[in-house]
Amino acid sequence: MATTPTSITRIDPSEYVDKGVIGLPDAPELSALEMQEKFDEIAIEVIIPHINGMAGEIETVVDEVKTSVAAEETRAKSVEQALSTMIGAEITRATNAEQDISDNLSAEIARSVNEDTNLSNQIIAETERAQNAENALSSRITEVVTQKIDALGLSVVDGQLCATYNI
Repeated sequence: MATTPTSITRIDPSEYVDKGVIGLPDAPELSALEMQEKFDEIAIEVIIPHINGMAGEIETVVDEVKTSVAAEETRAKSVEQALSTMIGAEITRATNAEQDISDNLSAEIARSVNEDTNLSNQIIAETERAQNAENALSSRITEVVTQKIDALGLSVVDGQLCATYNI
C-alpha cells in the first residue's frame, strides 16, 4: 500500500504569536466586535485551519486505505477463484486417473483369470492325454507280455510265473 506523506503536524508556537488577548493592555482600545474577534483569533486563524488541514489529510489517508483494501480484496478473490479452478481441475484429473487405473486393473484381472483358466484347461487336457497314453502303453505291455508268456508255455498263477510242462 503506497501512502502519501501527510502534513499533520503540531501547532508551532510561532503560529499564534501576536494572536489572541495575551499581551493586550488592561484597557484595550478596541470596539466590542474587535475585542470579540481578538478572543476568537487563535481559534479562528490557527486552531480551526490546523484541525481542518489534519482532517483533510486523515480523509486522504482513509481514502487511500479504503482503495488499497478494495484492491487487495479484488486480488484475493481473483487468487481464490484461480486456486479453486486449479483445485477443481486437479480433482477431475485425479478422479479420471483413478478411474483409468481401476479400469486397467479390472481388465488385467479379467485377462489374468482368463489366462489362468486357459492354462488350467491345458494342464487338464495334457494330464488326460498323458494318462491315456500311459493306459494304452500299460495295456500294450500287458498284451505283449501275455503273448510272450503264452508263447513260452508259461503262466501266471497267484501272481507267480509258472512253467507248464507237457508230459
